[in-house]
Amino acid sequence: MKRFTPIIVAVVLTGSVAGFTGYAVGRQQVTTVNASTAISSFDTIKKLRAGQLPEAIARQEAKCFASAAAVLSKSGWRSEAFRKIMVSGLTEYRRAYCTNQAEWSPTEQRLERLLAQNQ
Repeated sequence: MKRFTPIIVAVVLTGSVAGFTGYAVGRQQVTTVNASTAISSFDTIKKLRAGQLPEAIARQEAKCFASAAAVLSKSGWRSEAFRKIMVSGLTEYRRAYCTNQAEWSPTEQRLERLLAQNQ
């Protein structure tokens, strides 16, 4: 048993360090996402207050479409719940307001493919 003790201690320490590192990295990513959301939302709020409605809508649409494409292209997390909540509404919205395919960004084109796959 004495010869296994150092191995057990090493495994426990390695696992603890790996767990802490993963937690720290994940927390940093969440902070980055929150910061970018705050910056983007603040920019949109300023545009709305200034009466720049088309620019504000375009900014929010771009953020929404990019986020939806990112979630739909990943498995895991809670993507099934996201699909149930968002796919039909997002598809209807795009059919009503984003009809000119010539104006679609590459992200919107990717989103359209993902929406079609998830119907």
